[in-house]
Amino acid sequence: MRWIFILIFATLRIYQSRPFPQPNQGFIIVPASEKYNSPSLLEKIFIGSNYREEWGTPATMPVFDIRKTNFRIVQMGGGQQTTSLELVDDKNREWVLRSVDKDVQSDKKIAQNKFIKVIVQHHVSGSYPYAGLSVPDIAHAAGVSTGEQHLYFVPDDTAFGQYRQAMANKVFILVNNQPQPQKGITTGEMLEKVKSDNIMFIQKNI
Repeated sequence: MRWIFILIFATLRIYQSRPFPQPNQGFIIVPASEKYNSPSLLEKIFIGSNYREEWGTPATMPVFDIRKTNFRIVQMGGGQQTTSLELVDDKNREWVLRSVDKDVQSDKKIAQNKFIKVIVQHHVSGSYPYAGLSVPDIAHAAGVSTGEQHLYFVPDDTAFGQYRQAMANKVFILVNNQPQPQKGITTGEMLEKVKSDNIMFIQKNI
């Protein structure tokens, strides 16, 4: 069994980024990620082919120029795998730029091992990179209110200030987190409300 893992480690390659092509008239042709291209035979056997082809296929998408939008940067989001930048528009509605690819991070020592991190990172190829873009159509068909989503490429742009390095040269989905004029509540706030409502119901019926 030990030799199997040694062989797996030997076939795993550390991803090295390549220069991105230059935008043309506000559009660019790039893949969602090149991390999962050309897997070895052992990678296919133990991790699977998954959606590697979809991740590595160049797609045409608009370049996100924050200077030409009505967005104001709020802060980085709390995601531990995706890069998320919280935005607010001129109507005070909440949006987020969420990276399509994930960067596996963990505080656990076992996941800090570079070989294990490469293995876990390659499992990201098991998810379809553009799945989120289908959510609005499905939700609207079911009569569920949801915000619009748009695919963008974020270049290395000084307009992002302190977040420039985290955002540069990645594919993102811009998500409207507030499709209604009124601001919604967070999951934590909802759970607290459910909890307090249950307590009130029990107290009334004792």
